[in-house]
Amino acid sequence: MLFDNKFEKSMRKIFWYLLLWPWVVLANEDASPLAKLQWSGWISKAWMQTNPEPLRLPQQEDNGWEAALRLDWVMQPWLAFRALYAYQPYLNDGPDSEFEFLLLDANTYLGESIVGTRFGRLQLPYGFYNMQRLNPVDRLGIHHAQPMQIYWGQNAAIFDRGDGWMAYFYTPRSSSFQAQFELGRIVRDYPEPQEDYLTVLSELGMKLDRQENQFASVELELWEMIRIRKDYHEPVHFIQIPYSYYQKSAAQSLLQTNWESLDLTQQISVDNFLQSHQCGPPPTAEFTRPYVIDYDGLELWWEEWQLTLEQSRLYYMAEGTQHEYYSFMQCVTAAADSGLRKRLDTHRSAVLTFYMEQLTTHVGYGDWSVEENNEQRFGGTHRFGGVKYKPHHDWTLKYEFHDKTGYFGLRYSQNKETSESSEWREKIGENWKAQAISVTYEF
Repeated sequence: MLFDNKFEKSMRKIFWYLLLWPWVVLANEDASPLAKLQWSGWISKAWMQTNPEPLRLPQQEDNGWEAALRLDWVMQPWLAFRALYAYQPYLNDGPDSEFEFLLLDANTYLGESIVGTRFGRLQLPYGFYNMQRLNPVDRLGIHHAQPMQIYWGQNAAIFDRGDGWMAYFYTPRSSSFQAQFELGRIVRDYPEPQEDYLTVLSELGMKLDRQENQFASVELELWEMIRIRKDYHEPVHFIQIPYSYYQKSAAQSLLQTNWESLDLTQQISVDNFLQSHQCGPPPTAEFTRPYVIDYDGLELWWEEWQLTLEQSRLYYMAEGTQHEYYSFMQCVTAAADSGLRKRLDTHRSAVLTFYMEQLTTHVGYGDWSVEENNEQRFGGTHRFGGVKYKPHHDWTLKYEFHDKTGYFGLRYSQNKETSESSEWREKIGENWKAQAISVTYEF
């Protein structure tokens, strides 16, 4: 663990100290080492209506509020400290407030190119929109355009940031070519939300201890008209499966009751079943589940028009030790589908955007599919559009609509009661519509 809770608390104190100290040195600002402090931030409020109700989407969970305070401190021409502290961060089921990034950024020139490194709490480079999603003004809509962005909202705290390092290389920008390369490694200890990732398994004691992620990305811009991006991530989830998980699971499957409600004799009977079963004693350890997240993006510009095409894929890798757990469960339950599935999630989208001086409009279409063992299980489509208007450089107004079909889009942590109700799912047909307006003030 790179940063523990004590470290983060210390950095929060430093952050607020830096916020207050400039007022003390205003009388001698030019001579102060803090003269290069730059503060910025925003506060945003959204109102969203969904059909059917209740349907908990990210901007409904926190009553539509977002706020953030950002610090950029250029201590030397080659060294900067950067931090962004967010309240109710976008698409995050984790803490109500935390550092989205908190890092040291050091770089130097290599010829006319820039090479550097960042260390600390990092925001992952992923796709065209991930870094832009932090500031609501930079987003096309309240949600991002690609359908997978709503789905990833369940696990934003897992996939989008962590503690570690990254290196980068940027070539000089010209009218015909510009390139950037990034690679690094992060760790996220006990990431939230546990419930969304493991659903009901967390209630039985299964825990996601941490995620480790190594990543690389490349982005090319040609003739100020074409932008191509490729991201490749290899996250590994470390999942703790204690013996108590099997006790609770066996009590529910064998006796249709909770482990805590069993008397001593019944508990001993369950333990004997687990220990003497022909499949062997249940495996308990910290198991690993490796993934691959693969992204391809293409942007085309022509005067005020922009066309963005994206594809994201997520699939499990065969390596790892969690197959021991699945093999045991398959043996115990004699279920053909309890093994570690070969799963592939594919998300695609196309967005057409038109930019004017104060007004931006966009329309788009997306689809996604989920395959398990080379068979499609479910999928869906997503049609959306919206407008963004800036009446003043500090203010931004938005309107957008969404029409979504298919299985994904319901978030377990906000829909525990309704998402498990077959009657409710039958009523909405796994489909939903939404429209929203928002107002954002930057400072």
